[in-house]
Amino acid sequence: MHGERPTESPAGWAVSPVAATAGANAPGSPGSLVAVSVLLLVAGLLFFSRLGCPLLEPDEARYAEIPRQMLAEGRLLVPVLHGAPYYHKPPLLYWLVMGSYGLFGVADWSARLVPCSCALLVVLVSYLWGRRTVGPRAAFAGALMLALSARFVYLGRMLSMDSLLCLWVVTALASAHVAVGGRRLRWGWWLLSAAACGLGLLTKGPVALVLAAGPVLALQALDRRTARPRLGAWVVYLAVAAGVACPWYVAVAVADPAFAHDFFWTHNVRRYVAPLDHEKPFWFYLPDLSLGMLPWTLLLYPLWKSLGRGAAGAARPPAVGFFLLACGWCLVFYSASGCKRAGYILPAMPPLALALGWGLDAGLAEAALVRQQARLARLAVGLVVAVALGGSILAAWLGMERPAGAAAVAAAAAVGLWCLRRHSPGPVGSWVLCAAVTFAVLLTAVQQILPGYARKFSLRKQVRPQLRVSADQRRPVICYPHRWDSVSFYLRRNDVRVYTPAQRSDLMALLRAQPDTLVFVKSDDATSRHLSDFLKDLPGCLEFVPRSRAGIVTAGLVRRRSSATAGGLARRLP
Repeated sequence: MHGERPTESPAGWAVSPVAATAGANAPGSPGSLVAVSVLLLVAGLLFFSRLGCPLLEPDEARYAEIPRQMLAEGRLLVPVLHGAPYYHKPPLLYWLVMGSYGLFGVADWSARLVPCSCALLVVLVSYLWGRRTVGPRAAFAGALMLALSARFVYLGRMLSMDSLLCLWVVTALASAHVAVGGRRLRWGWWLLSAAACGLGLLTKGPVALVLAAGPVLALQALDRRTARPRLGAWVVYLAVAAGVACPWYVAVAVADPAFAHDFFWTHNVRRYVAPLDHEKPFWFYLPDLSLGMLPWTLLLYPLWKSLGRGAAGAARPPAVGFFLLACGWCLVFYSASGCKRAGYILPAMPPLALALGWGLDAGLAEAALVRQQARLARLAVGLVVAVALGGSILAAWLGMERPAGAAAVAAAAAVGLWCLRRHSPGPVGSWVLCAAVTFAVLLTAVQQILPGYARKFSLRKQVRPQLRVSADQRRPVICYPHRWDSVSFYLRRNDVRVYTPAQRSDLMALLRAQPDTLVFVKSDDATSRHLSDFLKDLPGCLEFVPRSRAGIVTAGLVRRRSSATAGGLARRLP
């Protein structure tokens, strides 16, 4: 990360000559307001469209149900799920979702409002971070690339801890980077970074500190030009972060001594060092970054060449090295984990997008690279169009998109290709066209494909029609062969019982003793015959009356057999 020292900004920031000559407007200037407005418009449409899509099983339904049960039972301190403490994660996400429920009511969209707001804020924080370090054009390009990355849009919208954690980690990284960007440590930014890290500790635990502090410590070792926080500064950092998060940890540990071992050892240390679940190969996250951020990752090769060649390499601001360091640290840390889930990699995407934004800005400013940038932009447009056409056809074939939606995507793709061939814009115009086509494709996917995908892999269409039947609190509600949190969430019932295949005899005894029970049974598929086994073991004095459309589960009432169904007709599915 050493090299020729770049231009020094009035604020003490090291910025590239490209950024310095790009008109680094002060915050609040017309250029800044236009950039923020565009980012708000693009990200707002992508993140807040179709908020009411059904909750996906199992994660979204669980993270919506926990705050609903906490709110219903008045338990604010300890997350609770089905009457038992849920120590997998700290409570900040649950508290925010509870606040959304309190303002807007309990619903799919009010739960999903929290992660979508966090994803939007990540885009804005990334822009402000890049603006201070690599200039307004590179910052705008990077933030726009982030907002127009399909994987970031999909994972950022999902109701989980990952979007909220990403916000705190990126805020902590950006603030710490500003704090050490001059010759002396800027304490205000340092304390802001510590506070954001503390909120990350309240979101997902110690991983927030690892992701935020790791790159800053590495920067101290690799770049002697930055401020070097001493031991006392780090003690203050840890004290502030702990001051934000520790009151909750201490209160829960005092209330339940089993919490510390369960949370820290089982759900942090063991899940990292051993593949308790979600075991994936070491390289699992590489496709998420390289394919999930297309077409912008096409800029990785020119970025790599620019870092060490010619004027662009000499003008590289130190911030680009830190962006790549933060991205690489997150990638390596999670790749080494025993348990891997797609959303974990979200904090690596903003710094990578900012590095790519600088690479694009530097490439467009260097005359020798202009022709290369134009060709790359046209390739990116063609790739987006090809992926859009293929994805739309696949979605229509799988029943997740109507033929009219696929036709609209095809028409939009044809228009984009026509514009590219007809007008042959320069490199800047080609990249603008690429961003416009990518936005149109992503917005169409959010509007047309995402709802169909959610309906295919959710239980709302089977569960919500049973609201009237389940309104009688005396009627038992049963799940078989395992629990679905969507059942309790959509029925607003905290007393849903679950029976496993090993408990099927107990379930039949309960049904015999308590007929008129609402049962949700996993539908038969290529791998299991749970519904058939359930019907086969049902006592002869009882009948199962289906009440739902085909889907992941089949809902029905178990009741005493009437003479009209002596032949077992009521067991047949509609």
